[in-house]
Amino acid sequence: MNHGQRDQEDAGAGYRIVLLHAAMETSSLDYHPIMPMGLFSMAHVLHQDGHQVTILNTAVERSHDPAWRLEHDPEILNADLVGIDLHWYLHAWPALAAARQVKSSRSRATVILGGYTASVFAQEILRDHPEVDAVVQGEGELPMMALA
Repeated sequence: MNHGQRDQEDAGAGYRIVLLHAAMETSSLDYHPIMPMGLFSMAHVLHQDGHQVTILNTAVERSHDPAWRLEHDPEILNADLVGIDLHWYLHAWPALAAARQVKSSRSRATVILGGYTASVFAQEILRDHPEVDAVVQGEGELPMMALA
């Protein structure tokens, strides 16, 4: 599992996958860099399956570089698949906004949402949000491996 730049030895392996947590933003630069722990388990399983995996947290990225923008991140631009967590309902807007940003960038990535809220509202998300290509319902490791 890699964060940021990929190792040279991984350069030709599997799909390029980004697992993204789109943090809620406040009116200040005081972002809360909380990461759903399931993304680490997902990254581990996908990495063991031969894929190049990067985990991004928008809050962490912006705390390091306030000018950072998701739609310009090289990991996003080069991704084959972007998995966005939509765990709690209050994260719906940031998760869907992130999906729109990925699709509006030059990325050719497939965008997949997963998590509790994504599972419950899968039909509505797919019907109303064309920027989302798929929703994983329930546990995500096996479906993500099948999609990658």
